[in-house]
Amino acid sequence: MSPHVDMPSTVKAIARQLDHTDIGTPLPPLGYQHSAVLALLINTEDTPQPDLHQLKLLFTQRPKTLRKHPNQICLPGGKLEPTDASLMEAALREASEEVGLERHQANILGRLTSQYTPTQYIITPYVAYIDTPWSPTLLDTDEVSQIIMPTLATLMDPKIHSISNEMEFHQIRYQNRQFDLSESDTPLWGATARIIWDLLERCKKDQDISPILT
Repeated sequence: MSPHVDMPSTVKAIARQLDHTDIGTPLPPLGYQHSAVLALLINTEDTPQPDLHQLKLLFTQRPKTLRKHPNQICLPGGKLEPTDASLMEAALREASEEVGLERHQANILGRLTSQYTPTQYIITPYVAYIDTPWSPTLLDTDEVSQIIMPTLATLMDPKIHSISNEMEFHQIRYQNRQFDLSESDTPLWGATARIIWDLLERCKKDQDISPILT
């Protein structure tokens, strides 16, 4: 899961801050199920060296009619199926089914911290980059109502970020964060918000990215 040498410098800087060990498919704790998501970075302007204002992150929003998690903003992904060779492959399969991403198009950069949820899932997030021209396609309208693609710079804007409260879960104390995105009347919150916060905090640690934020 190491970055390709020809990738843009900002993408390589992000990859340096990710976890690169191959965890395969470990046994989950008793009572939990595995799921995996894909944080997909896209250079929509097709510039040779995209920065944080040009790299976009792909989210999907669930329909309001769903029984579980209606109207939530999330990353492409879902639960681990018996046919998935690994958690990473589960994330890639779900992205293919939801937004039409082909396996060979995704350059896996690394992994973020897994998140436990009150619904007894362990969500393992992978970060990937597309270095060829590509536009997502809304394939499963029963599961996805729209595609949202804010830039990383937008997500890092403190004006759209807030903390609603704190909670302790699975012996870990969390701050419940949310991001108010202009593309939706529903905030980005929950485990997905924790995943994105993890990604943004890692980005800020890299000396090639942090000067851009000041």
